[in-house]
Amino acid sequence: MRPATNQRTNPFVALLRRLVAAGTLVALAFMLFTSIGVCGEGRDEAAVKVAFLYNFFKFIDWPAGAATEVMTLCTSHDPSLTEALTVLAGKTVNGRPLRVMQDIDPARIGHCHLLFLHRDGVTDIGHLLVIARTSHAVTVGDYPSFIESGGIIGLIKNGNRLVFEINLEQAARQGHHIDAQMLKLARRVLAKSSEPGQ
Repeated sequence: MRPATNQRTNPFVALLRRLVAAGTLVALAFMLFTSIGVCGEGRDEAAVKVAFLYNFFKFIDWPAGAATEVMTLCTSHDPSLTEALTVLAGKTVNGRPLRVMQDIDPARIGHCHLLFLHRDGVTDIGHLLVIARTSHAVTVGDYPSFIESGGIIGLIKNGNRLVFEINLEQAARQGHHIDAQMLKLARRVLAKSSEPGQ
């Protein structure tokens, strides 16, 4: 027997479908100003998170060693994302198919291009970050101090909005290039205070 489904249309899931279809800088910027009110709505917040995760792929270049025929989005245990992630079925990233792997086993982090670590779904964040640093995974977390802990992108609440922060220094250490347009949209960017030759 198939499980019963909720017949009500979630307006943020509908919005997510449009944002995923756009997959542009405009979509990413639009989310920064339309995620108002997500704090009290779990399904709505999940939809906005998934839209951010999908759009992040558009503005990150991975090192040559990470080149594969399929781009992979991995998540830690987070049942709240399951419905929203279905919107990504059949999607592509820069011409390559997008694969989603939920409840990722630490041993498989090396297969991930983007790794989302949910605040309630990880017991040892430090261990997973160490593993990710030895792979090509761009880590995204919804912890308030995620980027200070060595994560690359923090997806956090700022009042009633979801915003993102970037640890540019950690991204560079792992060989990732983040587009300047995405950096401009970030609430905060951690980078070296001075660069050689500057």
